[in-house]
Amino acid sequence: MAGCLAATVVISSFAVNVQLSEMLPFLLLIFAVTCVLTAIPAAPTIWLSRRFQIRSFLFFACSGAAIGVLACLSRLFGQRREIQKLEREVRAAGNHTLPPHT
Repeated sequence: MAGCLAATVVISSFAVNVQLSEMLPFLLLIFAVTCVLTAIPAAPTIWLSRRFQIRSFLFFACSGAAIGVLACLSRLFGQRREIQKLEREVRAAGNHTLPPHT
């Protein structure tokens, strides 16, 4: 919950020169969305720890690392596709200075 509040404060700090009464619905929406988005990956971890009665710090550290890796994979694959697309465009333009694709 503290992490959700911190994220809400950071996001709302970009809204300068806005009165609090105007920003309150926006803050509540950001807080709610942040809570939901952080609960999605936490729920399976909590369920597994209760189901198998795991209380180990190592379990929670590894599950957090796995969630972080999974969150980064879509961006990495997207960048890979973008690089391949740009390489094809350069080759199609007649610039053959790129090394052969492996």
